[in-house]
Amino acid sequence: MQILFRAIIVFHAVARASRLSRAAEDLCVTPSAVSQQIQTLELHIGTALTSKAGRDIALTEAGERYFEMIGREIEHITDVTQHVRGVRSVGGVGIALESRLLAWRELRTTGSGRERCRPIRHARLRASHLPVRPR
Repeated sequence: MQILFRAIIVFHAVARASRLSRAAEDLCVTPSAVSQQIQTLELHIGTALTSKAGRDIALTEAGERYFEMIGREIEHITDVTQHVRGVRSVGGVGIALESRLLAWRELRTTGSGRERCRPIRHARLRASHLPVRPR
């Protein structure tokens, strides 16, 4: 039996976000790709898991039960993956940034008095094989 992991992850994101476009943004894919994965999972399972409610996505009764059953496991897989990534990255690369560069965006006041964010356009990184020491 084939397990559609990608479709399950997409369904989990949709169920958490309650909006297709927000889930797509969280997953860094298009809303169309999310919709296709949901359809694939529904065909595989043999029942509708979602229904459209305007711009929102509502879970059907089967979708709610499925989300309840897989939710903890998906969270556990995510936590374990983050833990393993953290263990693997020990002894990796250190990056030192001056405190003024830690704010990746600066606030500017426009003529109307509203603030907007502007990304920093230039930054320099210096690489070294020596350990990074805090100042």
